[in-house]
Amino acid sequence: MNLKSWIKLGLLAGLGGWYIYHLYTNPKGLLHQRGLAKENAIEQARVNSLVAEVANLQTKTIALQSNRFEREKIIREDLQMSCTNEYVYLLPKEKPNA
Repeated sequence: MNLKSWIKLGLLAGLGGWYIYHLYTNPKGLLHQRGLAKENAIEQARVNSLVAEVANLQTKTIALQSNRFEREKIIREDLQMSCTNEYVYLLPKEKPNA
């Protein structure tokens, strides 16, 4: 091979290397896309967690609106006047003897 061929081969290899380097490392490159896919999976797990929390809060809200006993139980738990999973009994009010 003559000098001209070596120069062409060197330029072609250099440009090819530069292209491959930027294909992987630029902001839209393959390495960044893999990182974004991992970040997307983490965010999706966080979204799923928040959806479950919203469903739990909606269930609590419905219970609060419909049942006096549940309302008192949740209020006691929020005010830390009872432990979680503690049994709370609602006793009927005594009627005065007439």
